[in-house]
Order: sequence, then structure tokens, then C-alpha cells
Amino acid sequence: MSLYTKLKVVLIIILSIFVSLFTYNYLKNLKDDTTVVVSTEDINPHTIIKPEMIQEIEISKRDKENFEKDAIISKSNFEYAISNTKIKKGDVISKNGNVIAGSKEELIEKKAMLENGEVNDAYFISENSRITTVTLDSEGAVGNKLNIGDYVDVIFSHTGDEKTSFSTTIMQHVEIYDIQKSGSLDSAKDISLIVTPQQATDITYAKRQGKIDLAINSLSGDSQTASFANLKKFSNMMNSN
Repeated sequence: MSLYTKLKVVLIIILSIFVSLFTYNYLKNLKDDTTVVVSTEDINPHTIIKPEMIQEIEISKRDKENFEKDAIISKSNFEYAISNTKIKKGDVISKNGNVIAGSKEELIEKKAMLENGEVNDAYFISENSRITTVTLDSEGAVGNKLNIGDYVDVIFSHTGDEKTSFSTTIMQHVEIYDIQKSGSLDSAKDISLIVTPQQATDITYAKRQGKIDLAINSLSGDSQTASFANLKKFSNMMNSN
């Protein structure tokens, strides 16, 4: 057997070994699955996660290692858990990202949960923020199209005579913390906003003196100058046409 033939045989053997090892590892990884927990529905921020909101699915350990290293692997980890961010249907739930998990005692100790088992709203806002609530009808709440996590502009309207009535934007890019149905009117909503201390004062004064409406802003928070709207302005607009 010539030297060339011997080298050829050795190369074929080496390549065969590599192919066999690659095939073995590939097939092993296919069988070597693990579970992760995913949401079965959209879950709003600051929500206690219930068993029917999540399910376990199987993925390969390689996929988990590459993409979801911190993924929670069992529904048993959700005896008590609160969503920290908005979780979309089908999202893999992470230990260190979108949920706060632990025993009831641990969550109470972290001050994420109250003694009665309800969410502690104060846990989810910074020390320089406040939560204030306005009760709005469907018209003021953008036809009830608002969602938790949306950003809105706050518009104040003062009703008076022709000279004193006006509407103006008093703040922009304010985040919605929570939305609850009001007990007074079927169409009314209690909209909770995350604001600064000064904005909380301004909104309180505005809602005592007139009417508040919200307008959806972009998530990026585009701010533009908006002038007062009053009868004189509209009269001038009509006269200029």
C-alpha cells in the first residue's frame, strides 16, 4: 500500500470519527430536553401570577443555555410571584427579569406584597415618583383604549364664560401605572399615573378646578409645544379662513 493510500485511509478514518461524534452530540442534545415556563396570556405589570396564566414547555438544554439562561423551569416556582414588567403571551419567564418570585414571606419582606396578599404599589415606583389617580369617562380615557404601560399627555379644561374657558396640555409623556373600572359609572375608569411630586400637585389642582382628558403619546415620549385652546383662538381661525 502506497504512502498516499495510507494517508487517504487515515484521513477518512479521522473524518468518520468527527462525523460520528458530531452526530452523537446532536442526537444527544435532541433528547436532552428541559422545561421552561411561558405565559399563556398577556400579563400586565404588577400582577399576581396565577397558575392558569402560565404553562411549562420543553426546549433543548442548548436553547435554554443560549437564549434563556435564567428561565424559570417549573410552575412550582410560582406559588407566589408578581410580574415586574408587561409579559406578552408566549414569553419565556425569567428569574431575574420579568417576575419577582419567592414565598409569601419573602415577598412581604421585600415589600413587594402586603400582609393581605395584595400587591404593594409603592414597591414598583422610584423614590422620586408618586402615583395619582384620575377618574375619567370614556371620552376622557381615549375611548377606553388605554393600557397599563402606555404614555399619555394630560389635558386640562376649565369651563367658564367665553372669556375664561380654555383647554391646555399641562404635562406630557406620563406613564399609566394601573387602570381600574370605577364603581360610579359603567364607562368610567380610574386611571393611575406615575408622576413627579409636582405633577401630582398640578393634577390634583386641575381635577378640582375643571376636567381632565388624556391623549395617547408615543412610547418614545415625543414632546411638542401645545398652545392654549379657547374661544378667541377658534374665532381667529374661523375669521382667517
